[in-house]
Amino acid sequence: MKKLLLFISILLVFALPCFAYQTVIIHFPNEEIWKAIYYKKGAREAIVQYVPPTQDRVNWTKSVVIHSYKGYTFPSGRFMDQMTAQMEMQNPTSAYRYVKYTPDDSVAVRCTSEYKGIRGQCEIYKLTKGHEGLISIHYVNRDKNDFKATYNDWFNRLKKATVYYSHFRDERVMDKAQYYEL
Repeated sequence: MKKLLLFISILLVFALPCFAYQTVIIHFPNEEIWKAIYYKKGAREAIVQYVPPTQDRVNWTKSVVIHSYKGYTFPSGRFMDQMTAQMEMQNPTSAYRYVKYTPDDSVAVRCTSEYKGIRGQCEIYKLTKGHEGLISIHYVNRDKNDFKATYNDWFNRLKKATVYYSHFRDERVMDKAQYYEL
């Protein structure tokens, strides 16, 4: 009997993480429900892109992209250095300026000009540690004037975005339009 109880206990300890999930909770302006126009989930990465309800995959001016990197354990600043360097190579008209740079949480911003067919845009890029790896939240606005006018609001929205972690899938008590599973 003791062996059976030990076996069941070990099975439960190893089974719980298999059913665990983490989500990102972000609140959009005016309680709007932004729509997901792209979602892809692989073994180690998941990505979703949101746009306002009146925009679509081709014609958007504002977007939020959430990308999770499962199992990545190195400091967020180091990973962010690599990611921003790649994005600066794609459009070198402006470098990222770091607003926050810590091992657990980093934030960078920039506004680019049009470059070789790539539209200019302004961005707030946040990288944070999640429970199972790293998570980036990338706000993009193609209207520079609107970006400047709403910068503080969006900076605070990204700052307040949270990673929620639970061992139970049926514990979803939040508004399903405001999060996505990683």
